[in-house]
Amino acid sequence: VLQSKQTLFLWKGTPIPNLRAPITKFLNAKTLFFFLTEKKRGKIVVSGVVQGVFFRENARLKANELGVFGYIRNLEGGRVEGVFEGDERNVDYLVKYCQKGPKLANVEKIEVTEERYKKEFKDFRVLR
Repeated sequence: VLQSKQTLFLWKGTPIPNLRAPITKFLNAKTLFFFLTEKKRGKIVVSGVVQGVFFRENARLKANELGVFGYIRNLEGGRVEGVFEGDERNVDYLVKYCQKGPKLANVEKIEVTEERYKKEFKDFRVLR
């Protein structure tokens, strides 16, 4: 949260007293939010009717909307695997979205594994 001449930054509702005016040249509200949020990496394996129903493309669109990086791909046996990195809230939201999938999908099972955040990706891709 930015306030006029006396810039005040909040982290989880608590003021950060040492971040004052000079640093505002380098940080705006969006980049500050990026640096102060918890990062997360998650891996999913989805089973059911999830191939041939635009599951991967819809996940890519949702990931781009949320600013989540990583990939999603088809596996043998009709399953889909995804690895997601980004803001904890957004990764959780994307995993929740994949639990249901697009309209034509029928998700029977989803395995979710939390992994150590690696900052490995610069975008979100659909792999073949």
